[in-house]
Amino acid sequence: DDYTIAALKKAKTAGGGPDVFVVDWFSEISLLHEATSKLTGFDLWGDWRTEFYAMMQRLNPKELGAHVVATARVMERKKAVKSRGSKASDGDPEFVNYDYYPLVQGSARLILPAYFNYVLYMEPDVQYIPPDLTTKKPVHILHLVRTGDFYVKNVHEDVILERGGPYQLVNPSFDDVLNVLGGLS
Repeated sequence: DDYTIAALKKAKTAGGGPDVFVVDWFSEISLLHEATSKLTGFDLWGDWRTEFYAMMQRLNPKELGAHVVATARVMERKKAVKSRGSKASDGDPEFVNYDYYPLVQGSARLILPAYFNYVLYMEPDVQYIPPDLTTKKPVHILHLVRTGDFYVKNVHEDVILERGGPYQLVNPSFDDVLNVLGGLS
């Protein structure tokens, strides 16, 4: 809310405040808004769009003086459905050339990446982890460039490709991510 953002700005100006602001609810807030709109009769997409733009303005990293990390669940690309009944749908536009992207309701799901420099994809896997190369262990892989059917946006992708990597980080800490991305500009 506005009070929280104002408190963060004031703390940062005074030499304090967080270095990272984590928003761990993009999918949940859009689903909650959809459910609330059905109960209250509000204009679902108009109200959601207004709230979405307001959130994006509040999460300005320069204003907050902190990195902004936002999370969302993953959704599958909507494919066109042809039906004689009322269940026909157009599916996603042609420019959606990936199968998985952040789960956010309405048109926000297609424009959300425009508000961030990085939209990275993390997936679980099982791999051999040095020094024990005899037993596979569960890991989390953070993709820094698109190497599959999932959406990844990286404003410095050209630098990563030119350098030959890294294309992904295994079990990264936030500092690991910051060190790699910070060294790209």
